[in-house]
Amino acid sequence: MSFNMTNKKPIPLHRKLFYKMFDSAFSREISFIFILSVILLIICVNIDAFEKLVDFVEYYEYYELDEIVMLVLISSISFMVIIIRNVKHLNVEIKLRIKSENKLNKLAFFDPLTGLPNRALFKNKLEQFVSRDKESMQLGAVLYIDLDDFKNINDSMGHAWGDELLKKFSERLQIQLRTYDTLFRISGDEFTVIIGSPINIHGISTLAEKLIESLKAPFILDREEVYTSMSVGVAVFPTDAQTAKGLLKCADTAMYSAKHEGKGHYRYYSIDLDKQAKLKLKISNKLRRAIELEEFTLNYQPIIDIETQEVKGAEALLRWNNKELGCVGPDIFIPIAEEIGLINEIGNWVLRQACWQNKQWHLAGYSYLMMSVNMSSKQLVNDDFINVVNNALVKSQLEGSYLELELTETALLGNLEIAIEQIYRLKKMGVCIALDDFGTGYSSMSYLVKLKIDRLKIDKSFIDNIPHSEDDRITTHAIISLANNLNLQVTAEGIETEEQYKYVKSTSCNAAQGYYFSHPLTADNFKFLLDKSPTFS
Repeated sequence: MSFNMTNKKPIPLHRKLFYKMFDSAFSREISFIFILSVILLIICVNIDAFEKLVDFVEYYEYYELDEIVMLVLISSISFMVIIIRNVKHLNVEIKLRIKSENKLNKLAFFDPLTGLPNRALFKNKLEQFVSRDKESMQLGAVLYIDLDDFKNINDSMGHAWGDELLKKFSERLQIQLRTYDTLFRISGDEFTVIIGSPINIHGISTLAEKLIESLKAPFILDREEVYTSMSVGVAVFPTDAQTAKGLLKCADTAMYSAKHEGKGHYRYYSIDLDKQAKLKLKISNKLRRAIELEEFTLNYQPIIDIETQEVKGAEALLRWNNKELGCVGPDIFIPIAEEIGLINEIGNWVLRQACWQNKQWHLAGYSYLMMSVNMSSKQLVNDDFINVVNNALVKSQLEGSYLELELTETALLGNLEIAIEQIYRLKKMGVCIALDDFGTGYSSMSYLVKLKIDRLKIDKSFIDNIPHSEDDRITTHAIISLANNLNLQVTAEGIETEEQYKYVKSTSCNAAQGYYFSHPLTADNFKFLLDKSPTFS
């Protein structure tokens, strides 16, 4: 594709062409003066002008015209020398200005690290691409590329490695592109590709697959192998949008969808994706005032002691009811809260409320109740996390031994060293630690020992098919045996049928929870359940 470099209107005469013509004009003038001088010399010789000039000077010797003539000749020669010298200096100045302008142009429109066209030039070229193809309506596309987990690589290996990775990454992508396509770097780890005609949908998919496949081989950075992947969003012109801004927005939306699907994928834009993006934006905006507007509530699901078949505790479950959106599930708004940086504020609110509520139940005569609260990985690695937990306990006057914090395997293993330190400090406060959704992650015995946890919670996915699935029965039995060998308590989650409960009772599992016993309850209904002193048999 051929594009202008800037958004300015094209000028009739290009600067470089003008300077070239200027040099030619000067040369022609010098040649003209030389030829004219030769012609005048020939005429003077033919009419014997020199002799006549001598006679003229001798005749008017009184006026000393010879000196005047000599002065005029010397002045003419000096004037010619000055003109030639000034023109040479002007020529040098022009060349320096051309060089300076080219340098400024490169700084303005090209990325200094990778040498690729930058965001400013991308916008310009995309505008030209759209306006050029609007008349013909030929198929084209924009790819929006994001390098997966680049921040982790940058933070763990240093910015020098990160810069080198970006350079090698851009070089590898350029090899895969056709001559019709242009690669741009528009921000830190984000790139775009304008795919020009001729192309079809199959060709666009093939190119996206080639780009993703090209990252299967490792990058060599300082003799170390580094593996990475990328997420790609595809917006097709003119199907998805017919403006530059619209195409970029569609490609960006598709890229985030690809990233949420598990990274290392590409995704085409669709109207459904646009609806999802708009809903996500609305949820993000509403979340920011949810605490202030008191839209959050906690429900409590009973945890049953299998041996006594009585309620031994509760798991606090966050609920959000917005006036406009209605009831929004935690599986929807929790990931968004993590993404926009609200999870610490929301998690801290949950912790304070849960500790306060458990203390109220203790004061009502149920002083044995344990409160389980889910913690996110972002809360765990927060420097102020220990203070937050301590403040919640102090303000509610709840003893640490009646608080159990649930953390997932992925949250712990993503920051293992920090997790070990934080858990050690929590244990000193008397707080219990449970490993939630056990069996769905790495399930390594070594980190179970290092982390000094108190309880394993068997993930619901293993319970769902019991007793019909032999594999799930074997897996569940193995998890319970492992916990017993490590002197850990075990809770089975997601008990929904009598058969599942009977199976769990037949093992050495300590506790269970699920719809078979009770759905999550409001604080008042949970208190009513306690007052009835139920026995689940």
